[in-house]
Amino acid sequence: MDDQGSAYVMGDTFGSFPATPGAFTGPAAPAPDAITVYAVKLSPDGSQLMYAVPWSVGLETGAGAVTVDRQGNLWLTGRTNDSNFPITGDAYQSGYAAAACFGALIGPFAGSGDIVNCGDAYLAALDSSGSKLLYSTYFGSSGGEGGTALALAPDGSVYMTGTTDSALLPATASALQTHRTFGPDCTVELSPSAFGANICTDVFVSRFDPAAPALVLPFEVVNSASYLPGAVAPGEFVTLFGSSIGPSQSLQYQLDGSGRIGTALGGIRVLFNGTAAPLLYVGPNQINAVVPYDTASHKQVQVTIEKNGVSGPAQNIELANVSPTFTVVAPGVFTMTASGIGQAAAFNNHDSTANGPVHPASAGSVVGIYVTGLGVTDKAVPDGSITEPSLLPKNIGTVEVFVGGIKAQVLYAGAAPFLPAGVSQVNFVVPAGVPSGNQPVFVSAGHVEGSQSGVWIAVR
Repeated sequence: MDDQGSAYVMGDTFGSFPATPGAFTGPAAPAPDAITVYAVKLSPDGSQLMYAVPWSVGLETGAGAVTVDRQGNLWLTGRTNDSNFPITGDAYQSGYAAAACFGALIGPFAGSGDIVNCGDAYLAALDSSGSKLLYSTYFGSSGGEGGTALALAPDGSVYMTGTTDSALLPATASALQTHRTFGPDCTVELSPSAFGANICTDVFVSRFDPAAPALVLPFEVVNSASYLPGAVAPGEFVTLFGSSIGPSQSLQYQLDGSGRIGTALGGIRVLFNGTAAPLLYVGPNQINAVVPYDTASHKQVQVTIEKNGVSGPAQNIELANVSPTFTVVAPGVFTMTASGIGQAAAFNNHDSTANGPVHPASAGSVVGIYVTGLGVTDKAVPDGSITEPSLLPKNIGTVEVFVGGIKAQVLYAGAAPFLPAGVSQVNFVVPAGVPSGNQPVFVSAGHVEGSQSGVWIAVR
């Protein structure tokens, strides 16, 4: 309810929903048994329909919660599987990120099955007349999210809370917890003998306020392949962004006397709990490093930038998993544009051509992609070493690849020959049934962590 006593209702219904004249109408995705999510405003005495908005029409969009601000703008949240959900140009997350939820089918004897497209949360605002979309954004990662409650702060910022089973939901570096808690999966029947099990969910809380000043950190740590922040894994290529954190002149990595990537470059060192990290690149506002492998036993590490022997800015970051029963992974797929999205850095195994629209891969052929963040390997790997073809350690834990939503057969997941330790090569067979064209591809490691969305390979 608003200050005048008008009531606001959000819900969903099968089929169509009548819109009042001039009401905003979102894009429709006609389908059998389509669901319409609607928003309604009623007068204080309930006698007049002030507006009725058919917010979204599709198969998998649900209502979560509404709240209204002092200007009468209506804020909405919920869960959507629609990639054509109405999004504004200033969205925090403009692209749909959900990929495949990894869980068994419901029921003790149902067997296993991967559930594709498990949904993102959304946050949106309509103006006081219900005729204009003021703001709309996705919020999610490769797992499933849903918004369940909203609250407004006196300064006008909007708090959204909900549930997530994504391993690496975007989180601010100062968050109390930057990733989902790991542990045994939740059985549907709450019985140890139950076969049906799904990943247990966590709660998230987020604050959206474009007008508020952002928290200024000394530097940000992101995956060098996906450019996503969050928890890290041993051996992961990471990029540190910050103002004047490096030397004035940009420098590429150099090999030391032992043939390994050096840990000092241009007077810069990056320490993870005191262990110097191999440095791939340093520049005025950017440092690329490799997370030391000895971080695997830690839950949290302190990252410190040292310049010319003097300790500088530092902050604590978390490891991607905190449970000893899970392999510590935070996968990111390298792309041709080095932007974290778009064409994967991939090759067709039969002729070693770069996979892309000019050289697409056929069903049944083998494609290789390059990934970082798959964690430790079955053989000890020295920090900063260059992988020799005669020694190809494999990544520990189950590595899965999905192409166009279809699970592929993985032939190899381990160190990439001739490249620095921390770069993994994953070879897989393009599954039958994948349509021709640019098809989304992502990597799951340990069956709980998924790589970034928006990466594709070409298929014919």
